[in-house]
Amino acid sequence: MANSSNARTPAPFSFAASQYFEGPDGQWSSFVVRIGTPEQTFRVLPSTVTSETFVPLSGSCKQGSPANCAFSRGVEMYQGKPIDGLQTKQSSTWSEIGIYQIAGREELNYNASGLYGLDTVGLMIANSGGPILANQVIAGVVNTRFWVGRLGMDVKPSNFSEFENPQRSLIKTLKEENYIPSLSYGYTAGAYYRKPSAYGSLVFGGYDQSRFEPNAITFPFDANDSRKPSVNIQSIVTRDFANTTTSLLPDGAAYSLIDFAEPQMWLPVSACDAFARAFNLTYDNNTDLYLVDAITRSRLLARNPSITFGLGMTANPSERVNIVLPYSAFDQQATYPIYPNATNYFPIRRAYNDTQYTIGRTFFQEAYVKIDYDRGNFSVHQALFPTSNDKQNLVPIFTPESHNATRQANFHKARLLNKASIAGISVGSVIAIVLLLLVVVGLIRWRRKRSKERLEQSENREELTIEVADQPRLEPDGATLFEKDSHPFAEMESYARHELQARSGDGKPGDSETRLVELDPSTIIEVHEMGDTQVCSAEQEDDRGVQPRWPPPGWI
Repeated sequence: MANSSNARTPAPFSFAASQYFEGPDGQWSSFVVRIGTPEQTFRVLPSTVTSETFVPLSGSCKQGSPANCAFSRGVEMYQGKPIDGLQTKQSSTWSEIGIYQIAGREELNYNASGLYGLDTVGLMIANSGGPILANQVIAGVVNTRFWVGRLGMDVKPSNFSEFENPQRSLIKTLKEENYIPSLSYGYTAGAYYRKPSAYGSLVFGGYDQSRFEPNAITFPFDANDSRKPSVNIQSIVTRDFANTTTSLLPDGAAYSLIDFAEPQMWLPVSACDAFARAFNLTYDNNTDLYLVDAITRSRLLARNPSITFGLGMTANPSERVNIVLPYSAFDQQATYPIYPNATNYFPIRRAYNDTQYTIGRTFFQEAYVKIDYDRGNFSVHQALFPTSNDKQNLVPIFTPESHNATRQANFHKARLLNKASIAGISVGSVIAIVLLLLVVVGLIRWRRKRSKERLEQSENREELTIEVADQPRLEPDGATLFEKDSHPFAEMESYARHELQARSGDGKPGDSETRLVELDPSTIIEVHEMGDTQVCSAEQEDDRGVQPRWPPPGWI
C-alpha cells in the first residue's frame, strides 16, 4: 500500500517503541510489527546485518518451556487467543518460499534455518497510522538463538532460487513507496536502567535530533558489503576500584562491525581479560559469558564507574568520537534459555578472530547511530535522554540527488532573479539616459532660442553683448543650463555599467560537489535452500583452532 502523498517529499517516519523491554540476555527496548492477513503481532529488535524480518514460528515454545515462553519471545495474542509463533496458514496473504538458511553472521555461529515466505508487514501497533508493506520477506524461526524476532534494517535485497528477481528490503520498500525521503535511519537502543527507563528510538529516512549530541565526524562504509558500518575501537578506558585510570584495550585498535542485533560487545580476548581484572568478573566456560557476583555488583552499582569508548578510523584524537557508558549500562541479567534462573552478567564476549569484533546493542544504550545508505556513510553520537514531555525533533535526510536538485533549483531561481534584476537595471538605465538626453537637447534648443532672441534685441538697440560664464548660470525661470562641453549622462552611464558588471559577477555559479553512492543491484544476501532433515552444526572452528561454545547447553 503506497503512500497517498506521492506528490510531496515525505517526512521521516518515526517508528514508536513497543514500551516493553525484553530478551533472554538483557532488557532491550523492542518494536512492534504486524504480519499477515489477519494481522499477527510480534515485538522485534532491529538488526543491522539483515534486511529480512525474523519472528518465532508456531511451535517455537516446546513442552517444558516456561509458561511465559511465547510472550518472552515477543509473540502477542492473536484474535484474543494465545499463540506461540507465526501461524502461516492463518494468513490469506502468505506466499511460501521454502526452508532456507537464515541470513545471519556465521562467524558468530548463527547457524539456523527458517521457513521463508512473502507477506504483508505493518509497522507499529494496529490503527497507529504506521505503513503497511506488501510482499516483504518473512522468516519463521524456531532456533532459540533468535529468541526475540528481528527487524532487518539493511538495504540489500534477498534472493531465492525460486525467484528470478531479488526481493526488495523493508527500507527500500519504504523509500520506493514514498514513506521516507531516503535510504537512511537513526537509532538508539534505549536504556532500561535510566530513571525513568528510556525507550529506544528508530527513525527511517532521518533522525531525531533531540536524542543525541551532534558531532561533525562521519565514517565511510566498509568496502565489504556485509560489513558496511564498521569502525576502529581506538581506545577503551575506565577507572578501576582503586580509582586508577585503566586501559581496557591493551593490544590496540580493534576494527569492529556495528551490529545492534547482537546484545554483547565482542572484543579481543586481551580486552576481555582487562575488563575481568578491572571489574572482578568471572568467566563461565559453559556459556562463554562473564558473570558478576552479588557483592561486586553492589559495589559497582554504588560507584557506577564510567567506561569510555573511542571510535575513529585513525589514531588521531581529533578524528575520534568518545562515547561514555556508565557501569549500569553493563548491568544485565541472562535468563531462560541461557540460565534456568536470572543471572547477573557483564555483556562482553571473547572474540577469537577479527571477524568477530562487534559493537553490540549494549553500546547503543548510550550511543546514537545515523546510517546513510545513499551516501555510504554513518556517524555515532553520545545519546541524550529527554523527558517524556519533550517533543521529538525529526530531521530528514534527503538523497544526494534530491538535495542537489534542490540546490540547483535554488541556484537557477536565484540566477533568474539576478538576470531579471540585471535586465531591469539595464532597461531602467537606458530609459533614464534617453530621458536625460531629451532634457539636455531641449535645454540646448531652449538656450539657442534664448540667445537668438537676445541677439535680435541687441541689434534693435544697436548693442551686442555676448556673455560667456565659467559656471552654469541661473536663468530667471530657475532652469539650470550646462556648459556646452559638459556630458552629465556619461558619468551616469559609467556608474550603471559598473553596477551591471558587479551583479553579473555575483551571478556566476560555484562548483557544486556531491557524492552519490549507487547500490549494486547484483549485491544480494546469499541464502541456500535446505532440506527438512538437514542439520546445521552449532560449532565452527575459527582460524586459530578455537571453537567458541555457542549456543550453550540447553539451547536448541
